[in-house]
Amino acid sequence: MHPHPSTFSAWILVLAGGVPASMSLCNFSFGVDLEQHAIKACGKLGCIGTNDSLKISQAETDFLALPIGYADCGTDVQLAPKPCSGREGFQLNMCNDFMLTPVWYSSIIAEGAKQKLGIPECDSMGIGVCSLGAQYIRDNRVLIINQYKAYAAYAANYNNWGTSRPIVIVLDRNFYQYTSSKQKNPLSYFEASLLLSDIANAIQTILPKAWISADIAPGAEDLWWSQTMPYSQIKLTSTSGGASLPSDTIHRGDSLTWQKMWSFSKKGMIADDGYATGGVPNPNWLNANNLNLRIADGLIGLTEAIGDTAWESKVQAIRPKLNKLKTCNEPVPKQFTVSILPGMGGSIQMNLAQLTGYDSATNIQFQAVPQTGYRFVSWSGDLTGTVSSASLVLNKNSIISATFASTAPKKCTLTVIQPTAGSITWVPTNQTIFDSGTTVTMTAHPPVGSTFSTWTGFSSSVTNPLVFAMTSTRSIGVSFKATPPKQCTLTVLQPTTGSITWVPNQTAFDSGTTVTMTAHPAVGSAFLAWTGFSSSVTNPLVFAMTSTRSIGVSFKTTGILPRQLITSFAMQSRPSSLSLQMPTEAGPLVAEIIGMDGITEAVLANASVQAGSFQATYSLRGIRPGLHVLRVVNGNREFRETVTILH
Repeated sequence: MHPHPSTFSAWILVLAGGVPASMSLCNFSFGVDLEQHAIKACGKLGCIGTNDSLKISQAETDFLALPIGYADCGTDVQLAPKPCSGREGFQLNMCNDFMLTPVWYSSIIAEGAKQKLGIPECDSMGIGVCSLGAQYIRDNRVLIINQYKAYAAYAANYNNWGTSRPIVIVLDRNFYQYTSSKQKNPLSYFEASLLLSDIANAIQTILPKAWISADIAPGAEDLWWSQTMPYSQIKLTSTSGGASLPSDTIHRGDSLTWQKMWSFSKKGMIADDGYATGGVPNPNWLNANNLNLRIADGLIGLTEAIGDTAWESKVQAIRPKLNKLKTCNEPVPKQFTVSILPGMGGSIQMNLAQLTGYDSATNIQFQAVPQTGYRFVSWSGDLTGTVSSASLVLNKNSIISATFASTAPKKCTLTVIQPTAGSITWVPTNQTIFDSGTTVTMTAHPPVGSTFSTWTGFSSSVTNPLVFAMTSTRSIGVSFKATPPKQCTLTVLQPTTGSITWVPNQTAFDSGTTVTMTAHPAVGSAFLAWTGFSSSVTNPLVFAMTSTRSIGVSFKTTGILPRQLITSFAMQSRPSSLSLQMPTEAGPLVAEIIGMDGITEAVLANASVQAGSFQATYSLRGIRPGLHVLRVVNGNREFRETVTILH
């Protein structure tokens, strides 16, 4: 046991009947706010009382309450909350000696924020813990839990409080304020619940016999009570601030009732009529009828500011009239387990510390937290849905799983099957692996003599180029078809006299077909030139049908040698000879024998003559016998005569 302060003995009255008792869930408990009582008695905690009437009544006191988390420990002054002998030590020694249950009302977070940030609770401008407390929690979460651990370890070292005997620890008063919109960076309900659970777990790791109590914030909304409180880790709920009312509603100006609070938690409640009352408690609390109404709502204890002899008498008279507590009738809840099985790429947080068992009907909040590069997809097991925060009311052993997916773009492979002839190109050029969703433009290039027909593979589109999104691995090819030959029409303008023939003898041609065109002048005419698409003077004319064409011919008149101009034409036989006498024009003179097949048999004359007359005899020896044509041309005149050659 730690040594008592020298002033301690002056506080205790000689036992005046009755046996002191510690707190119980089956007997209503009365407690005294040790600090308020001390201030009323002698000005500060730990001083020597001079008025016996203000000494604490041991006979009717079940617990001693003390606010913790303050830096004021007399000579032990520090910058952050921590326990000290002049405050917590004083209370624990007193409870140990007289078999009372210590109750701590924590202000560790609020006082820590004040000390570290140099701020008040809340000034007229709304600056203080009321606006900066949540950010202080975010920045100092580990520190806060360690400070709670320090208080727990301090209690354990004082005659095993919390290890073999219960100690009640009320988690930070007005904790709900850290979720308020007045905070610059408020906690979510999930974050608040997780912190309360972690604090409770940290305390119970050191003090397994500790009774954890949650602070009742009368202004909190229903969702706070139904989904945020770690009920499996708390044994009680408690009001704080000294203004609790014995009426139906817990606090003046708020709608939360004692009965409604019980319906949420099913946990026994301690009403605070001690802290901040200035040593003047509400007289309506020490009324058997009022207390029984609240006991019906789940009240199990009352903290009063002054535990003097007058208070002792009132409690002594009331205690036998009080009804049995609801907590004494409550069955022990069934216990269920929760198994957390996060998938690859993330973790699952819950607002309660991981325990071996949770009470039936416990409402647990879960939060899926993806790692960097992943996103939450869905819940599985005993949770469903795609929202990352979810809740479950336990009614069996449960398994909670979460699926996460990579946020990196999905990779898709493009396989391009190039055709035997022709080709396929695409943009982005020469890339075969794409982020999902990438737009690709694919173009087919048919070979000469072919045209695009259709895409093959994942698409059968007939559009070229083809634009598509790479949403999956794809394979694509192309089909070409032969290009039908271009058709060209030939229009032949036959002359009035003479004719035109051609090979092939048709009027419609595949583009590129070769045509041989021949002009045949009539007697007395000669080929002059082609007309239409060509003005060539070559006959026959050879050309390619590369387009629709129209063609005609122009002949020139050759003139006919009148029969009477041949003044002497005589045929002699054996031996055959021919005599010719005729007038001439200046120019060429041609005389020839032509067979009936059109082949020239002999050229009799081919000379240039003067205007005048011409006379000559020609031997026909060597020319095959039979019918022939004598053809004589002079200038623009031509003479033809059938002759018979005999040998």
